[in-house]
Amino acid sequence: MLSALSSDLHRKRLKSLKFLHTCRGFDPMAIKGMLLKDRSLIHSKDSRGLYPIHIACMSSHDESPDIVDTILEIDHLAARYTDALGQLPLHIACRNVGPLTRKGVTLKNRTTIKGPCVSRMVLTLLRAYPQGAAER
Repeated sequence: MLSALSSDLHRKRLKSLKFLHTCRGFDPMAIKGMLLKDRSLIHSKDSRGLYPIHIACMSSHDESPDIVDTILEIDHLAARYTDALGQLPLHIACRNVGPLTRKGVTLKNRTTIKGPCVSRMVLTLLRAYPQGAAER
């Protein structure tokens, strides 16, 4: 009985770690599918106390804003989650050094911006939890 319980906990932890890794910005549709199968994954934390939404907000992948949208679509309260240091996803998104404009935008000098649209992420989080702007 004890080994079955231990095995089940190990499987849940591996599933949680896989989900957290996916939230780094790889595939919003995969994240949505995983959450629709198991909504408890939204409450997964890594060893630093970061929730999936925090991880998505710190990611430099193009899909990060879409992942934040997906997470908030499944759980609109995720914008209120604080990590082990008391930080909201908004705090982390504001420190993201990605571009402030949309991905795939060609500038006058013909360079294409790659990476997450940080301003979109911040606006999404502010819409979900406006009071977050006043929190430390």
